[in-house]
This record gives sequence, C-alpha cells and structure tokens, in this order.
Amino acid sequence: MKRRRRRMDASFYILLGLTVAVLAFALVRDPALALRGFQSSGVGFLGSVICLLQDEAVLGHLLLDVRQRLSAVLARSDLQHERHVQQHPWLVHLRLQTWLQRRRRHLR
Repeated sequence: MKRRRRRMDASFYILLGLTVAVLAFALVRDPALALRGFQSSGVGFLGSVICLLQDEAVLGHLLLDVRQRLSAVLARSDLQHERHVQQHPWLVHLRLQTWLQRRRRHLR
C-alpha cells in the first residue's frame, strides 16, 4: 500500500516567506533591530505564559493533564524485573508443600 504524502497548505509557505522577508529587511536595515525584535517577542510570549500560569483554573487543568499523562505512561511501563515480581501466596504455599513432602520422603 502506497503512503500518500501530505502537502502543506499554501498559507504556510506565504507566512514563511513573509517572515523571512521581514527578518532579512531588519538585518539589512540594522542588525540590532532583529535582535530587539526577538527580545520583545520573547518578553511578550513569556509574559502571557506567566499570566496564564498565575490563573488557578489554568494551573489546575495543567496539573491534571500532566497527572493523567504520567499515569498512562506508568501504567504501560514494566517497572519490575521478572525475578523481583511478587508471587501469589497460593503458589508459594504450593511450592512449600511440595518441598515439605520431598523432605518427608527423604527422611523416611
């Protein structure tokens, strides 16, 4: 079965071209201008993230999401080696009985 390649939307290429053009213009005009633009964008982005994290409802949902994902990962993981897995009590009891029977036969 052949896999179809997903094509990017034309708007992605348009936005990418505009971003590269604006960055090139800023570098030609003044190299420090591009750096100041990145700094201001980063400050704005971090400010909005901090505002979201200070909201108790958003933080509660974020913690809930992290816990759900972590519990799903831990449920799928094999945390114990096969040798160290606890055995069922009835299996231990059965092994003990067979060992005792062998010892009794041996002593007779």
